Amino acid sequence: MIRKTISLPQGLADYIHARLQSGLYGNDSEYFRELVRADQRRQDHAAFAAMIEDSLASGVSPHSLEDIFEQARRRAGKRAKTAGQ
Repeated sequence: MIRKTISLPQGLADYIHARLQSGLYGNDSEYFRELVRADQRRQDHAAFAAMIEDSLASGVSPHSLEDIFEQARRRAGKRAKTAGQ
């Protein structure tokens, strides 16, 4: 575990103290870890939404679903072989 030291204005420190008093978090570290996890989830969702937008913008594929799955299986096989080297 890595220890970090941060500085906060009094208003934010008071807010964090109130959140701890609510009983949802046992200490400052638990609260900050949850904030970072929430940020990670937002980033993951944003990346996924961007992939969906890119997919929709690319239009309809001329390939059949079976062709697409076969291509994906070949790519996955190549990655597995490369990872094993």
